Amino acid sequence: MKNLYDALAPFGVTLQSIQATPTLPNMSTPLVTIGIGNSGSLKFAYDRLEFTFNDFTLDVFQSLPRLFSSTTHWLRDAVSNFQFASHEFNYFNHSYIKEWTTEDLLASVNPRMLESGGLPVGHGLIFHHTIPERKWLTHLIVDKSSHLPNALFLGLGIIVTQDGIDYDSFLVEGRSYLASMLRELDLAFPELSQ
Repeated sequence: MKNLYDALAPFGVTLQSIQATPTLPNMSTPLVTIGIGNSGSLKFAYDRLEFTFNDFTLDVFQSLPRLFSSTTHWLRDAVSNFQFASHEFNYFNHSYIKEWTTEDLLASVNPRMLESGGLPVGHGLIFHHTIPERKWLTHLIVDKSSHLPNALFLGLGIIVTQDGIDYDSFLVEGRSYLASMLRELDLAFPELSQ
């Protein structure tokens, strides 16, 4: 745990940021949950590292490659033959759309109706893709938001099926990938242009 703490200390993690799990019903239960700044957390279990960030700023986003690198290097230092089976990244967004209603947008990308379903109020899509040269499996979800009325939900998931990742390059490529798919749907996020 000292090595994990040392890896996270440059990101403002203190001993007060760390919560130990009092009982472990099985070995996949997180041993510790660590608060990272005001918007993030890391759960460490024997079978995974799980980061979560909510309402993060551009500065936090730009610090993620260094954070991911730091928290994976300590494992490699501690276990000489350590390898990740995969890395999974998910980005979710609930947004209001300018010049469209959510229902009109969803009808434009998925006009199919199920007559037996009742009155349609909009229906989404999930696009699944693979990019073999990057070892990526991806899915893009476009749907009605269940949290904000009349808003759009977008979710991008990317699974990278290899051990090592250049996190700086990955985040740049992931943002570009999301922006290009949104362009095909006549959508754009202002923050993706930064």
